[in-house]
Amino acid sequence: MCINLSVKHLLSRRQTLAVLLTIAIIGGLLFIPQASAIRVEISGITSGETITLGVVKELEFRIVVESGEVVPVQEIRVVIDGVQYTAPPTGGDLTPANSIIPTITLVTPPPGYFYSASYGYGYGYLYGYGYAFGYGYRALYGYGYGYGFTSGSQIRYSASLYTSYLSLGSHTIRVDVATGLQPSNIFSSQTISFTLVSPPTPTQPAPSAPPTASDLEAMSAEERAAQLTQMNASDAANRIEQMSVDKAVEAIKAMNATDAARILNLVNTTRAAQILARLTVEEAVRITLNLNVDKAADVVLTMDVREAAPVVEGMTRENLHRAAQVVDNMIAKDAAGAARVIDELPPDVAADLLLEIAGLPSTPEKAAMLIDAMSLTKAVDAVKSIIASNKMQTLAQILSHVSTSRLNEIFKQLSSSERLRTLPYLDAATQARLKHVKATLTVERVDAQPGSSVKVRLALSSTQPIPEGSVSFSIPAAFKTKALSVEGLPGTSAREATRLIVTKLATQPSYAAASVAFDLVVPLNASVSVGQIVTVVASVNVPDFAVSFDTPTAVSVTVVKPTVQSIFSALNSYFDKTVSVYTEGRVPVKQDIYSLLDFYFRGRVD
Repeated sequence: MCINLSVKHLLSRRQTLAVLLTIAIIGGLLFIPQASAIRVEISGITSGETITLGVVKELEFRIVVESGEVVPVQEIRVVIDGVQYTAPPTGGDLTPANSIIPTITLVTPPPGYFYSASYGYGYGYLYGYGYAFGYGYRALYGYGYGYGFTSGSQIRYSASLYTSYLSLGSHTIRVDVATGLQPSNIFSSQTISFTLVSPPTPTQPAPSAPPTASDLEAMSAEERAAQLTQMNASDAANRIEQMSVDKAVEAIKAMNATDAARILNLVNTTRAAQILARLTVEEAVRITLNLNVDKAADVVLTMDVREAAPVVEGMTRENLHRAAQVVDNMIAKDAAGAARVIDELPPDVAADLLLEIAGLPSTPEKAAMLIDAMSLTKAVDAVKSIIASNKMQTLAQILSHVSTSRLNEIFKQLSSSERLRTLPYLDAATQARLKHVKATLTVERVDAQPGSSVKVRLALSSTQPIPEGSVSFSIPAAFKTKALSVEGLPGTSAREATRLIVTKLATQPSYAAASVAFDLVVPLNASVSVGQIVTVVASVNVPDFAVSFDTPTAVSVTVVKPTVQSIFSALNSYFDKTVSVYTEGRVPVKQDIYSLLDFYFRGRVD
């Protein structure tokens, strides 16, 4: 009985040891490190290699899996200059997208490999044990364990490295493989350094000598033009100067405007002007617009005025800003020469140029220089055109730089309305340089009975004190004037047959404001009739001053029929021996009463 218990105890201890041994073996297998199980390699490029920028390097990435391992590859990572780009195990476009290595391609094994039993996400194991007792105390027992393996393999990827998307200098590349292994899940290749250098400069064959001027003249115009445009601009300009003007013109006509201008920029000014003068206006305009501004100005100034003006006009209509730059440069070189050309232009074209030049960085001063140099007639026409276009502020800026003498000459030539439109835009300094008088003619009322009077007034305001001059009124001889009042025009006054004249003497003090007022008396006799219109015309003459009327220069008064009240007023005045306003401001006589009655009943005295 004791023997049997000892055997049972012994058997129990052996079973326990077997289980513990099995667990220890499986645990050891589970925690074997995998660092040496995978090797990552890059071929197609070597560390330290120098590569010419632009070369495409064909690379291969290899993941070498040692025998006896199942590797769960999760991601391929390409690291370029520290920037990581990723792709799935089956290859494809790298993320984020890039042009250096845009994609990797799985070469082997086929993509299905990653979905087969030989590729997994780990490994498996099993263990078991058992025992049994037979008759006669005979014991049977046993244990076992298992582990899955695969044979050694390689995973290969191809990739293209486009160096043109990298900068010159040093760079690095490395490939990392992310796996599901533990405890180390990232396996990396060697970091490869390489240097990109500039491609060598290709050796150019020595250019052949360009054809001579004689050679070019023997060619057709088209071939001559083609040869000239293929030369450097300096050589082409030299040939243009050496060949005849006719042959040069033929060649220039066969070129486009840009090529022609490139060559003519280096041709001497006289020859360039000769060539442009023989082209059509349209051809000359296109080429001149393409010349540099300084050359264009020289060429236009060298041309005959009658040939240059149509070119400048065409430039202005096609490209106003460029034309203004050229003329601006002409003014700086030769203001008088520029003015001779501008004098030949239509007023509206000259006005457009003046306005555009005023807007250039050179300020309105250049436009003013041109106005000073132009003929007075053309300058006045241009100013009138600017006023008509309502560019008053720009005109005022230009006129502020025009000389005082030209400013006053132009102002005198303008109409009263043009002067009055311009005046408010001029600054105080410019107005002070002007010699200008503004006149206003008014009448107290526009109708008058025979024998009565109306007040006529002329007011003057001037930008400068009026040194001398006269004011005159044209009045029908039958009409009287009285109560003359003169202010600001010290001098003399006189009534002639049909004129009332007030003269300012130069020896008397000068004033910038003045006025003349008087009563116009309607005759109480047969010289007038009811319904007659009487006109008074005023004129102002101040030497060297421009005079502008802001009202009509004439006022009209209509003779109207007397009223019963005016007749009785005259009658009462007759008996009272007092002055009546209806009988020319005096004591009426019987004939005055009769005349008023005649006007009342018949409209006039026989």
